[in-house]
Amino acid sequence: MWGYTWTAYDLCNSFLEYPSSGAFYNAEGGLIHAHQSDYTMRNLQTRIENMDSSDFSCFVFHDEDHDIWRPDLLAALRRFLSAAPKDRITPATLEEVTQWLDLRFADGSHPVNLIEAVDPVTCHDALLPERNKLLTECPGFPCNIGWTPPHPPHWKSVNGHNPSVLLYYGADARWAAVEGERVPRQFIDYTKFDGVTETGPAPKEMLPRLSDWREEWVTDDGQRRLRVSFRADRAFLLMPLVFWDRPELRGQLQTRRTRVVFASVEPGLNEMLTK
Repeated sequence: MWGYTWTAYDLCNSFLEYPSSGAFYNAEGGLIHAHQSDYTMRNLQTRIENMDSSDFSCFVFHDEDHDIWRPDLLAALRRFLSAAPKDRITPATLEEVTQWLDLRFADGSHPVNLIEAVDPVTCHDALLPERNKLLTECPGFPCNIGWTPPHPPHWKSVNGHNPSVLLYYGADARWAAVEGERVPRQFIDYTKFDGVTETGPAPKEMLPRLSDWREEWVTDDGQRRLRVSFRADRAFLLMPLVFWDRPELRGQLQTRRTRVVFASVEPGLNEMLTK
């Protein structure tokens, strides 16, 4: 997972405020580090906790960027590197990372990342005015006179912090689902990229809307399984359905709090059995 320091470094909040958050939730973290000194370390901890569900993880510092050369940010970077767990990380240049990937996936296969990104911010109340100031002053945002940025609905909505985000990246797709929601909010199908002109953001898929969700435990071939039924407004081949905080289930993909089951959804009534 490539998280460059001036864009999607904080994977949780960067997605929750996509696409306007790149200038705010960054690794240099000038605005955030002024209120929270462990912000970078908490981001690294998220990557470490998800290593078992990812083929590799790359935590990138772009130390030639114009922001990083401020003395206070250089000092913060030195403190971070000295405190980072030496038994879980390997310092490397991007060229060395590329060489390792060429060796690790020499058979032509592609790495997969599955990251359950928790909210690393612990200073939300202090950050909200900073966020609003950025939205009203930065070019490209709706800076109308008298315009007030809307209060984000996700802000501190889960026990005083922002909801977690489950992010998947592979050769087939990239998608992201928000805590408590069964269907990803964003899905990019990489298998459709032949002939696509790369002139901007990748095209997003229109995912089905689900209704009338029902669950029932049944016995099937001597095994206890969960029968799920729901209605969908459109078809979708192999759509990921995310179950949060259901440790009794077995998913085709899973993290500490999630189980993911893929289902080929048809318009109308759908039924499926999970393990």
